[in-house]
Amino acid sequence: MSETLTEQEEAALLVAHEGGNIGPIGGWKTPVENLALRGLLYRKDDFNYGITGEGRKLAGQLDRTHAEKLVDISNQISAAQAYIRAFAEPAAQLLAQAAQASVKVTGGHPEDAARKWSDQILQRAIQLLRTQPTRT
Repeated sequence: MSETLTEQEEAALLVAHEGGNIGPIGGWKTPVENLALRGLLYRKDDFNYGITGEGRKLAGQLDRTHAEKLVDISNQISAAQAYIRAFAEPAAQLLAQAAQASVKVTGGHPEDAARKWSDQILQRAIQLLRTQPTRT
């Protein structure tokens, strides 16, 4: 049934589930009235609507669905970070090697050399990104 609710109706239902009452004012007017027509909210008085048993049941399902989506997104982010780290570590090691080789020739401090080389590497990476098609 959640597929038939708009985002505004889902939000209104979840607010009623958490807070007990909701009024049909401003942006809540249409979603609250639609939810009442569907039997998910009921009119308590001239202004307030409360959540029905069916509304409570659906709100619980929506809470679980939203929690599952958050877990999925978190897992995707963790996997992407691990994937990126697999590239970043060798890149950092190569930058350190370049800085050490540079210091042998020019003298100076390895950290300064690493900063200078990282600027050049960044500029080259940007050039590559602009000339290569984006992969998803």
